[in-house]
Amino acid sequence: MGFKKHIKALKSHRASAFESIYETTKHAVFAMAISIIKDRQYAEDIMQESYMKMVKNIEQYDPNQSFMNWLLTITKHTAIDYYHNMKHEIAIDPTDGSALFSSKDTPIEKRLEAEYYLSMLDDDSLQVVMLKIVADLTFKDIAELLEKPIGTITWIYYEAMKKMQHADRVTVYEKATN
Repeated sequence: MGFKKHIKALKSHRASAFESIYETTKHAVFAMAISIIKDRQYAEDIMQESYMKMVKNIEQYDPNQSFMNWLLTITKHTAIDYYHNMKHEIAIDPTDGSALFSSKDTPIEKRLEAEYYLSMLDDDSLQVVMLKIVADLTFKDIAELLEKPIGTITWIYYEAMKKMQHADRVTVYEKATN
């Protein structure tokens, strides 16, 4: 999506521009926040704060850069700051994928299956997988956001996929032999 006209309208304080940007970016912003914080409630707070910072700092946005990367960088820094300031209050379980799903939107079997596979991943792998699948970012965009080489991001992603596929094959085999 081209953000040019929405950014211009946002600079003119048009609420409809914010709504359009929000609707287009909310899944990616949430994926970035949840991949760092791993708590749905805090991730939603981070989303809200990130969008407030976006509006406040829209004049600083460089139109020669990717708007989505700019917004996700705000989100990443907001989440990291939030984590550092609140980590004594947040009980983080990196294997808990339940924060990713709304209980009314996703059947329990699908949530449990996703939680099982995501629980196998380390924090870096989980973050890359979330940004690739949920936020639908390119490897290049993920590499820029996480400040890692694109080859590293690609390797992390494919290794995570292999790990989850192997676990799936083992699970299917165990079900078949029981």
